[in-house]
Amino acid sequence: MIPRLLTVTGASGSGKSELVHMLSQMTSPWFKPHLVPKFTTRQPRYTDGDEMTCVDSIPKDCDIAYELYGVRYGLRRCDLWEPLMNGLSPIVILNDQQALTDVRDQFSGIARSIFIYRRVSPEIFQELARERGAEDEEEYLRRLQKAADINLLREDYPYLFDWTILNVNGLKLVKAQAKVILESDEPLHIERGAEVLDAPTDRGGQ
Repeated sequence: MIPRLLTVTGASGSGKSELVHMLSQMTSPWFKPHLVPKFTTRQPRYTDGDEMTCVDSIPKDCDIAYELYGVRYGLRRCDLWEPLMNGLSPIVILNDQQALTDVRDQFSGIARSIFIYRRVSPEIFQELARERGAEDEEEYLRRLQKAADINLLREDYPYLFDWTILNVNGLKLVKAQAKVILESDEPLHIERGAEVLDAPTDRGGQ
């Protein structure tokens, strides 16, 4: 079966880094994971994994690039094609509508996308921001607005996402939903847009 390119989108605190880590340890007939790091001009965080490479400026050969709230991001299209040509499934985090559109256009028929959603209270979000070094009020408000804008992507551009994972009752449920996605014979057709997998009702306000 032809491998797929998989993008993951989600706001700060949604659990996208944890999801990427889970996916990197899973396989299926159409999914043999290969994590593709993305370049960013933001400062390094202790929570950064292999999915992020912090640089002073985005390399000129990055042909997929975008900017969010003053921070630039970029990746090379060849870094996505190479694993595909070797039977692997590249995984990359993308939080920009145009970048997602470009990837789906350039990798038509083999690009699949997951949106991960978690309802985070302002108090928890502020705690997450402090853990990541964003302690001042201005930075906290900026990140809060960025998270709101990213969550709107699924509402405004549902056709960009094949699945939505709900992070409502812990990472065990997130993993279960990821397994359902990877065990399906075929990803959803683009025309069907985003789909919420079965999950318990969120009663915890997380």
